Amino acid sequence: MATQTRASTKKGKSTRGGHRPGAGRQPAYSKRMRNVPIAIPPEWVDTLTRLGEGDLAAGVHIILERAPEIQVKSPRPFGLCAGEFTVPDDFDAPLD
Repeated sequence: MATQTRASTKKGKSTRGGHRPGAGRQPAYSKRMRNVPIAIPPEWVDTLTRLGEGDLAAGVHIILERAPEIQVKSPRPFGLCAGEFTVPDDFDAPLD
């Protein structure tokens, strides 16, 4: 039968874990983060990893921070060209 051991010090605190830099600090962002799946061409992986100093995700973040914001176009309003042309009754008729 195996004996269980417990990592402890004289005061009963665990020797595992301990203080970590940044632990308990407020997050540096205010909005909830979202995951966005991306496809990276295989030939870019080495370059992005080097850019992120060995971390692929850090390399991708650097590129995304420097990229211009992508403006999403809103859909065109309904009836934008109303009155500018008429559709013939026989829509399928050959053009003259």
